Amino acid sequence: MASTVDDFWRMVWQEQVSLIVMLTNLTEGGKVKCEKYWPDADQEAKFGRLTVRNMREEINADYVTRDLLVTRENTKKIVQQLHYTNWPNHGVPLYPQSIAIFREKFTHRNELAPILVHCSAGVGRTGTVILIDACLKMVRSCGQLDVVNIFSQMRKQRANLVDTLEQFEFVHLVLLESILNPKFEINCENFPEEYKHLTSKDNQKINESFELLTEICNKDFQRGDKPAEFEANKCRYPDIISTSSAIVSLFPYGDVTTMNFINAVFVDGYKRAKQFIVTQVPMKNTVWDFWRMIDQFNVKQIIILNESHHSYGDFLPTKQRKLDFDEIEVILDDIDDGKLLKTYEITLDTRGICKKVCVKYASLGWKSEADAPPNLESVIELWEDLKISGGKDIVTIACHDGVTASGLFLAIGFVIEKIKMEQKVDVGLAVRTLRKAKPVFISSGMQFGLLYKAAKFYLSAFETYKNFK
Repeated sequence: MASTVDDFWRMVWQEQVSLIVMLTNLTEGGKVKCEKYWPDADQEAKFGRLTVRNMREEINADYVTRDLLVTRENTKKIVQQLHYTNWPNHGVPLYPQSIAIFREKFTHRNELAPILVHCSAGVGRTGTVILIDACLKMVRSCGQLDVVNIFSQMRKQRANLVDTLEQFEFVHLVLLESILNPKFEINCENFPEEYKHLTSKDNQKINESFELLTEICNKDFQRGDKPAEFEANKCRYPDIISTSSAIVSLFPYGDVTTMNFINAVFVDGYKRAKQFIVTQVPMKNTVWDFWRMIDQFNVKQIIILNESHHSYGDFLPTKQRKLDFDEIEVILDDIDDGKLLKTYEITLDTRGICKKVCVKYASLGWKSEADAPPNLESVIELWEDLKISGGKDIVTIACHDGVTASGLFLAIGFVIEKIKMEQKVDVGLAVRTLRKAKPVFISSGMQFGLLYKAAKFYLSAFETYKNFK
């Protein structure tokens, strides 16, 4: 609280804490949950006799890592803060793997110092994560698991730790995830050798991994979410299912007083939740919906991955023809032909409010029916050229069916960003992240294998591996 921030830091210093695990956002549901007790990136603040400087801040889709330099007189120490940002205001995280991955970060710390764990009240989420951590330590130290006994001991030390049945059930789901589900993560320095192993005997290991991952993803979907309701006449392929929590809904607009369906989903990136909107290239009867979506979510960049198809509506303006949808005008300002991209600079005029939108039509030769482009390296180059990972804006990715090309493109991007940030290749995590939005993303073993091939090309062509050594 505002009145206890100085005491909080006194405790950190006194108990020689080197890791703070934060499980709440500063505000949730319009209510203050926690006082901001750290300065902004590259800033410092004084708390009593201690000075805290935010040395580094790394943002991921589900959590933020901060390195805080704490100084008292001439003595300094680094305290790392792991801030989980995706715990819903009521309930538990939808997917246990996000907490399993988050908890793995605890292991890189000083074992002699206590971990400081807090949420808002310090019982529900706090107890849930402590119970998970204690159980996993028991499994890894003696090969046994006694959740009830550990839980009982915790309750003797602080009342109401793990304060709902849902949280207690969630503990077991995370333990299942951590203990039973295989890891697909490969350190970059070991990747060349692992890739040879995976691709030997006609890709036997890759095919086995894909089958196993598909089973895991099916369980994720059955446990985590339900299929979204949809309007078949607005879907090029109505049998492609989205999850209800990921579906994009169009807000009431003009004379329209209800929320409207559009065949689009939010997809998490490596560094930010809901970083992308993935959709089909507009049909003739969905062009207006498409531009409503672009306007309402303030999209500044649209990537089109497939070659033009006869089923596409005229969704791009020309110099001779602007698009006019009641209160929205779509006007072409300029066109630029590049090696990989044909770029349309567009003005979106909504009742006199003008926004600039950049539409990038990829020149990859990627036909609408094909699982992959003719040249995989061009997709990697496209990702790198777009620098799509930065900023807070939502980027819209569109392809023929809203799945095949978009899924492969974003999965490759996810793999590349993890390589850059953590020096690890994790094809499994890339696929599971995308399938939270649509269970059919990366639904062929061929595409799954291409993710490993993309990692191999990226590590060699961009000499990334050499930079890690």
